[in-house]
Order: sequence, then C-alpha cells, then structure tokens
Amino acid sequence: MSSRDGQQLGDRCERRSRNFEGWRRTKNENQDWFDDQSVDSDFLNERVRKRKKKTQWDQNTGSSHSVGSMTKRLREVYVGNIPSSAHTASALTELFENLMATVPNAKKPAVTSVQIGTAGGSQLYAFIEFVDESLASTALLFHGFTVGERCLRIGRPAGYSESPYGPVPALDIPAQVLEELGVSGVASKFTAKAGVVGLALKKQRELYVGNLAAGQVTAFMLRDFLSRHIREVLRANTNDALTTPVVLNVELQGGGKFAFVEFHDEDMATLALHIFNKCEFCGKQLRVGRPAGYVDNSNLNIALSTLKATSLN
Repeated sequence: MSSRDGQQLGDRCERRSRNFEGWRRTKNENQDWFDDQSVDSDFLNERVRKRKKKTQWDQNTGSSHSVGSMTKRLREVYVGNIPSSAHTASALTELFENLMATVPNAKKPAVTSVQIGTAGGSQLYAFIEFVDESLASTALLFHGFTVGERCLRIGRPAGYSESPYGPVPALDIPAQVLEELGVSGVASKFTAKAGVVGLALKKQRELYVGNLAAGQVTAFMLRDFLSRHIREVLRANTNDALTTPVVLNVELQGGGKFAFVEFHDEDMATLALHIFNKCEFCGKQLRVGRPAGYVDNSNLNIALSTLKATSLN
C-alpha cells in the first residue's frame, strides 16, 4: 500500500468516527427532548380519551359515513306528560311548528316526523324529529310548556349520546316570547328511560296477519308478498320508487297460522291494513288487524284554541 492510499484510508476512518459520534450525540439529545415532554402527558391522554369517545359515539349512533343514521337521535326529542286531548300526531306537529314560529331564524317546516306511544295505560308520550340538530336543542327550551292542565316534559331520547365535536347550540328565543309562553328558556336535562318506550312504538307499526295457510307460507314468502304489493301501490300513486325497506320483521306463530309483521313506520302499517285485510294469499283470505297494545290516534281531535291562547302567533 502506497503512502497516498494509507492517507486516504485514514481519512475515511476519521470521517466514520466523527459521523458515529455525531449520531450518538443526536440520539442522546433526542432522548433528552422526549424525556422533557413528559409534562405533556395530560395532553396526550386527553387526545386518546377524545378518540375513544368519538369511536364509542360512532358505534352507538351508526356509521360515520351514514349521516342520517348518525344524527337521528341528535335531531329528536322526547315529549312526555301529554294530555289526552292533544296526543294526535297532527296536533303535536302543529304545536311544535307554532312554537318554532316564535323563534327567529328557525327553519320551516321544523318537524319531520312524530311517533306516539303509551306506557302505563293512559300515560302518553311522543318522539318528535326535527329537520336539524339546532331545532332539537331549541325544543328543549320549551320544557314545562303548558297544554291544557299539563306541563310537557321535553328531553333527549333514550340512547342519546352527545357528539364528540361538541353540542349543537339552541337558537335564541326572545325573552318576551319566553315570558308569554310561561317557560324559563333553560334547556332541559331530562332524558327518557329505555324499556316500554321501544315496545310501545313497535306496536304502532306492527300488524297481526291471520288465517295463513299453515305449512305453506314462510316468513320470507309473506315478507315478499307484502313488500312487493305495497311498492307497486306507492309507485302507481306517487311515481316514486321506494328506497326504504317496507317490512322490518315477520314472526310466524301458532304453527304458521298467523304472524306479527313489523313495518317501517306507522303510516306503512296503516296502508298495509287497508290493502291486505280480506286479501287472498295462497288460497286463503287474510285477516289483518292491529295488535294488542296499539293506540288509535286517528279519531282524536284537539281544540286548537287551547294552543293558540298562549300567544304563539
């Protein structure tokens, strides 16, 4: 090896040594930096907690990619202590439309749907869905509003879970309006209890289907028969294809002699009642009716003067 080659080899070894020392020094400095960040552990733990909360919220309310499913409970309120004179869906819709008409910048129409149920005999309640979350939050401010001789109990539905992105604020209601309505304007913290509520609502959208051909009719056959004919009727009358499922569940009982059929909603069940009662299916005339526990709201009227006496206009 020449002296020149020896010099070059020595230079390379020296550079490698310097690089190694620089890497070790940088590694130690980085470790010291990470050790110093222990004071931020609370911040990191908070981020983990929020991530877990968001994941749990998505699991409870539906997929984050399905906006309607995810936010339905945020747009919904429970209304309890409803007087017998004011418990039709149309009456409650008009009541809350009138209430929201007193709120500046509230969307019109405000109410999307009303589902009515009963618990404990004559105890009436409803679930009211609004067009957006801010109106649902605003509805909580009317907790205690008097209809007839009863103060309405307005709160969140069972299973409600606040969005991890923060609550949607209510719209501002003028103080003069709150005074005329006799409410405080403080958001209710009341939450409906689960249990008989879900069962009662199921009865409203369920039908009894009797006189089936035992041993011939299956749950699948009955579901297909009912769904297909309802879709045809709706298409013929509305020229609109139905995208939601017509029948949610078919439960055959009595050795296949009768069934309880759960429809998508109460209106769908009412339509099916008029279409299929005394209709022939598999050589037998069907007997279709409401199940025990159903609450008939169609024949009840409300005195609108009672509502309008509260200066809603």
